[in-house]
Amino acid sequence: MNGQKTVYNKRESSKRDTIRLDDATNLILKASGYDLRPFAAEYTRARLNRHLLPPHHAPSPSTSPHSQITQLSRQDVISALSLNVTTMFRDPLFYCTLRREVLPALNARKHLRIWEVGCATGEESYSLAITLNELGFANRYTIVATDFNASAIESARRGKYNIKKARAFTHNYHRADGQYSFSDYYSATSEFLIVSPELRRNIFFREADVTKEGIDFRPDLIVCRNVIFYFSRRQQIETLELLSGSLNDGGFLCIGSKEPLPAHALKFEMREISEGGRIFAVQAQDRAKPGLCHRGNLRSLTLTDQPRRNQE
Repeated sequence: MNGQKTVYNKRESSKRDTIRLDDATNLILKASGYDLRPFAAEYTRARLNRHLLPPHHAPSPSTSPHSQITQLSRQDVISALSLNVTTMFRDPLFYCTLRREVLPALNARKHLRIWEVGCATGEESYSLAITLNELGFANRYTIVATDFNASAIESARRGKYNIKKARAFTHNYHRADGQYSFSDYYSATSEFLIVSPELRRNIFFREADVTKEGIDFRPDLIVCRNVIFYFSRRQQIETLELLSGSLNDGGFLCIGSKEPLPAHALKFEMREISEGGRIFAVQAQDRAKPGLCHRGNLRSLTLTDQPRRNQE
């Protein structure tokens, strides 16, 4: 998902509302099988009005909200909910903190297992891989990068981005303490920047929804930045419990610097890392079983699954 805080125009939204949110949620669940309830109501309403419901005009049978909603596919709904606001080395200070504080603390581990939640189109996954390689972790890590949007996952696997973004990517890379030339990590055509096969080798991109799927391995590092902001308070608590309960001993959880943090949802102590984002270390004695959330219908991802390799 990987978005950023969005300012909603409530007055505009109320003018365009042509169907109650509860009714729309139930209709969408019946038509597409996708449950909107984990998301914050105001966010859901804004995204529905912008992408799925017809503009405010005289209704007709073909454009009525009920008629339009019943024709939606699961991917239609997920695409409407997705922001996919991302870039290489987004929030460079976060990557500086990883380099200086987090990854050195994990250096003694034989092989790092990393779960990135809400990877969107993959830019931040490749940023993690570059950072790990430059710190000497090459071939000593696996990144499982997940997102609920199948279209975004396909883009991430391709690792192919508009060449016009190269300057911004390079700027962020150097602000994130990049050690070499960013051009070392991609090939280029007149239109596209293509991430090198070496970076893609240790990343597995998977379609998965953190509100419905856990994991049955224990990552050493979980990166879930700018995701839970868009969830309902109940879902924020459930997701934080899931993530903190999944981490390996001495592992780290990273969330967005401005994301809410309900204290009673956490059973790990905070590491004070100056200005580098909200990074936490789990206390082993308080950790739940891997992948466990207090809802019983959670599916588990596993490292022994056979995800499709990223396209070379």
